[in-house]
Amino acid sequence: MEKINIGPNVFTQAMPVTLLGTKIDDKVNFMTLAWVTRVNANPPLFAVAVNKIHHSNKGIRENKSFSINFPSVDMIVETVVWFQVEILINQTFLRFSTGN
Repeated sequence: MEKINIGPNVFTQAMPVTLLGTKIDDKVNFMTLAWVTRVNANPPLFAVAVNKIHHSNKGIRENKSFSINFPSVDMIVETVVWFQVEILINQTFLRFSTGN
C-alpha cells in the first residue's frame, strides 16, 4: 500500500457533532465545537477549545458554566437544520450590518 500524506492534520478519526450550550442575557445559546476531548475518566472531565472572540464566551464568563452536548443519531436532522437556519440568519445580519 502506498503511503498517503495527510499533511499537518492531527485528527485521525471522525469526531461526533458536539454542541456547547450557554445562557447569554437569559437566552439559550449553542455553538458547534470543532475540538473536544476527554481528559479524565473519574471524575469525567472534558477539554474544549473556544476562541475568545466567540459570542458563547460571554455566557461562560457570566455564568461560570456551560454544557457539552452530543446529539443522538435521532436528532441529527434537527441539529443540522437548526444550525443552517442560524447560519443563514447570521449571514443576513452580517450583510445588512456591513452594507454588503
